[in-house]
Amino acid sequence: MTSNYMKKMVLGNIDRILMELNQQINIIDSLDNDTTSSGFLDLHDQIHTMYRTLTAFEEVMVRAVNIVPSKQDKNNV
Repeated sequence: MTSNYMKKMVLGNIDRILMELNQQINIIDSLDNDTTSSGFLDLHDQIHTMYRTLTAFEEVMVRAVNIVPSKQDKNNV
């Protein structure tokens, strides 16, 4: 197993974690939008920041995956 292969595996793991994090943020967003709750929209600004930050992290992940070569270069071992 090469370092590049391991990097791709770790990046894939991070991507799965980000998907789960996105699902959890969706849940907290739905709960925060419950108009029958005394805490209606009390996390609105924080949730917006969570979505923005997650989007930025996902963009970094795309760049990282594209940077790591798929094949091992013999001159760059």
